[in-house]
Amino acid sequence: MNYQPNRLLRAINEMLEEIARNTKVDVAWVMDSNGTALAASNWQVRDSFVGKNYRFRPYFQQTVAGQTGRYIAKGVTSSKLGYY
Repeated sequence: MNYQPNRLLRAINEMLEEIARNTKVDVAWVMDSNGTALAASNWQVRDSFVGKNYRFRPYFQQTVAGQTGRYIAKGVTSSKLGYY
């Protein structure tokens, strides 16, 4: 692909929007290995996950440790109950 970085990031965010819509989940996002959300289906809203760090969440710590990370909790960004 011959995308400029901003165009590529926009394309990824739009792809996550479509994934969330098709799977009927509230938000889909991608984090880096430090727990920072790089892209998210909610990228256009004020309280988007993009740029926020979630490394403190148990599901992230479990995943980094090579385990399956699953967690039911109130979202620190959305304040909504979710399955992470």
